[in-house]
Amino acid sequence: MGRMVREYRLETREARTRLKPRQNPYWRLISTNVHLGYRKGSRSGQWYYRVYHENEYIKRVFAEADDYADANGTTILSFAQAQEHARKEVHKIISGNDWHDKPYTVKDAVADYLADFKAHGKKSLYATETQIKAHILPEFSEKNSC
Repeated sequence: MGRMVREYRLETREARTRLKPRQNPYWRLISTNVHLGYRKGSRSGQWYYRVYHENEYIKRVFAEADDYADANGTTILSFAQAQEHARKEVHKIISGNDWHDKPYTVKDAVADYLADFKAHGKKSLYATETQIKAHILPEFSEKNSC
């Protein structure tokens, strides 16, 4: 992995509060052809990455910024964590292991849903997981969700 890049406008939540909300992200080059972006909305900010690959830019939002809540390493990221995550995601794209290249099945969607469910500390995780395993996965697990 590359070293952490410094950017005074994006490094701290205090610095990000001084930015104006706008439609386009504030971009920072973090490695060759890879940019980390921060888009300040009216409530909170989001982290983006942008990579130039195969003659086009691929731009995706991947997490919330730690503007109003402490970073948890998965859904809410600090500037340093966002850089690391963006580099990993871009590596997947460049190496051809991007999940967008494979069919996204119901089983994949359920796994993502349950991971998010658990990350947000929902109390009914066991009941939800049990119902999904009993009624959804036996019938639809290998079907494409899109």
